[in-house]
Amino acid sequence: MTEHSSVVFVFFFLAEYASIILISILVSILFLGGYLYPFAWVIGQLNNPILEGVFFGVSLGLKTCLIVFMFIWVRASFPRIRYDQLMAFCWTVLLPVIFAVMFLVLTLLISFDAIPTNISGLFIPGLIAYNSNKVYKSKPYKLEPNYVTGF
Repeated sequence: MTEHSSVVFVFFFLAEYASIILISILVSILFLGGYLYPFAWVIGQLNNPILEGVFFGVSLGLKTCLIVFMFIWVRASFPRIRYDQLMAFCWTVLLPVIFAVMFLVLTLLISFDAIPTNISGLFIPGLIAYNSNKVYKSKPYKLEPNYVTGF
């Protein structure tokens, strides 16, 4: 009689590594240029579409294999932590780091004038004050060129 008790473990194991490969492909496409091979100036312009497709596939495959290798290497290097330790780490470390990064990005955007800081039109009192120039005698907003975007 055949035993089928390890089928669930096999499916779980395959699903875990399939997700590693999928995330590695997405990281390769989104952050490493996808199928575009590095040092394209060395090879030059390829006129053969089949050869170019092979180079593109090999480039994406090598980048994906590099990400998979790094993922498994980091995963094997560090010990596994319990779920309660992971939740405590997320609440006590990662959440304050996320808020600090959000505050830093907002501060940098405002300090380098990368976003318009006149957002009074988003609020009802600001909208009323902006549209009724007769009552408040406010000057109309003059658009000045932004040195970051050029508009």
